Amino acid sequence: MSAEGFQHDHIGKLVRMANQIGAYFDSQREEVRIPGIAEHIGQFWEKKMRRDIYQHLDQGGDGLMPTVIAALQMLRTTDKAFRTESKV
Repeated sequence: MSAEGFQHDHIGKLVRMANQIGAYFDSQREEVRIPGIAEHIGQFWEKKMRRDIYQHLDQGGDGLMPTVIAALQMLRTTDKAFRTESKV
């Protein structure tokens, strides 16, 4: 399998996993859906997985549920692993 094929398959798996989390939280109250998805991904996904799904999101987020997109956007703003601190 080529590196491009592996990356495509890897992203496909991340999209499926994220959407499964989103589907679970769809049964929850509206006010906890997006924060719940964001919290779950932030707590249980490795840094590399989050980096790869953020890159996929930057490329349009093809295949991601709308609630998952919103959750990833929320998580990204607070994800300490990807926050750059300005040095004064």
